Order: sequence, then C-alpha cells, then structure tokens
Amino acid sequence: MTEKELEHLVLKSLANKGLAASIDTAQSNFLDMSLATETFFAEIVLMDASRLNEAEDVLLTIQKELQSNHIQLDFIVRAAWQVLPDTVSQKQVASLTGVPIRFAQGISFVAQLKSGAQETSVSVFIAMDALDLLAERFGFRRPNPVGWVPDQGDINEKTLKAVVVSFLEQELSRGGKSYWDPLRYPHLELNEAAASYLLGHSAALMELLHAVNDVFDPLAAPSFLKSLSLTSAKLKDFEQVLPELSSFFGGPYTRGQVFSTSAIDLYSHLKPAERELLKEHYFRRLERLESQSPALRDEYSALFQC
Repeated sequence: MTEKELEHLVLKSLANKGLAASIDTAQSNFLDMSLATETFFAEIVLMDASRLNEAEDVLLTIQKELQSNHIQLDFIVRAAWQVLPDTVSQKQVASLTGVPIRFAQGISFVAQLKSGAQETSVSVFIAMDALDLLAERFGFRRPNPVGWVPDQGDINEKTLKAVVVSFLEQELSRGGKSYWDPLRYPHLELNEAAASYLLGHSAALMELLHAVNDVFDPLAAPSFLKSLSLTSAKLKDFEQVLPELSSFFGGPYTRGQVFSTSAIDLYSHLKPAERELLKEHYFRRLERLESQSPALRDEYSALFQC
C-alpha cells in the first residue's frame, strides 16, 4: 500500500458515510511510516466537530481491516476550531493550590469556540508571572487580580482579551499528535513561558510594539508630535499614524525576524488578534500621554482631535 492508496481508501470511506463535505483536505495528512513493517499514519481534520465520532468510527473500521492484512494504521481525527472573539470575557478570580503564593493568583477568561455545528466553552487562566511579563512588554502596571478593576496605567481587560484570543489561536494551530482537543481539555494556563513564546512568536508584532513604545516615550514624544503635525494624520486615527511608525524601527534583528522599513508592510503580516493587540496598546499609550503630558496635548491640540 502507498500513501496515495491509503488516502483514496480513507476519503472514499468517509464520503460513503456522508462526511466528504466536512473534511479539510488541505490540513489532513497521510504518511508512510514503514520501517520493518508496513505502518501508516493518517491525520483527518474536520471542519465540523459534531461529526468527530462518525469519522473516528470509519477510521477504526479501516484500521481493523488493514490490520488483518498485516498493515498498521495509526490515526488522529480532530476538528478545526475558530475562536469567537466577541465571546471572550473575564471569569471570577482564580487561584491555584499547592504552588508558591507568588504564582498562586491570576485572572481567568472564558471563550467560545466554534467548529461547524459544534460550539464549546474553554477557559484560559493567566498566571501572575505571565501578567508581569505582559505588563512589562506592553509598558503598563501589572494588575492586582484580587478584586481587580482596571485602572489607568494598568494593562486593561481589552488588551488581555486580545492576548487570550491570540493564545487560543496559537494552540489551535498545532496539528499532528501535539494538537489540542478543546472538548477533552477545556482548561488552559497561560504562564510566563507560554506568554514569552506567544509574544516572541511574531517578530512583526514585537517590532511594531517597540515602535509604539518609542513614539510615546517622554523623550521622543515631542519630536514625534512635531513630525506628525506636518502631515494630515490625527493621533486617534490609527491607520493614519501607522506609516509614521516606520521611522522608529531599529535595533538588532535575530534569525527568523521579519526585516522591513515599512510599518504598513509589517502590519500586513499580523494575525487579526495581533492587530487588535497592537491597536489597543497604541490607544492605551496615547491615553497615558494625554493625561501625563498636558503641555504637549495643548501645544499639539489639533493632533489630539478626532
């Protein structure tokens, strides 16, 4: 048997059960793992999680038939899920037991995922060490999760929601045997290591975040506002200001980073959740500038108008 023959057998069997329209053929894989004996691996990805059990039954039947002919088949049947961003909301204060108090508290969020006719609820616990890292990267105070009410200077709920969406999309993007099944494991933790990977995963996002931090730095803000005043851009129109961030790029690039001198080009590389993160970060830094630098706000009042 070849990979192509296995693919034909599996897809035909699934089609006979009325599952053809539910299969994501672009993400599904068929691999020949043979060494001493004929061994194959199949990864079937469905666009409708409500039909997972039907597809698994088909693969189990094929597995038994092949085994009678001394052919081993390992398989995974999983669903492709979509995060529903508007459903992300903060949950009650969460705590972990059996760990040092420094890491025992955090903030929990819940979100809905959708796959065809199936929806499921998942939760994401953002641990204290991750909150510290996020606050540091975004230039805000780390919120106190005990009775937390977002205050000026804190990393706010909208930013954290965007982080949650980005984290869930990252987890759902994994295929193969390392895939995450939200039906079996509906609870995730975003700790410092996961947050570090998440923030470092997109070089384009990090470059743009650094540029936003630079333009609103107390030492650089006057020069930036003076330069912006020569254009028709308004500070509260992110799309107008975006091109002006290009002049604040710089610093060493590590292997794998996106090199660009255009903020618009970098922005085009971002995922939707990353774009929301960037915009929210920009407007929070703008709010801080307005409140902490009244002299600049008055001098460049035209820029601060809507």
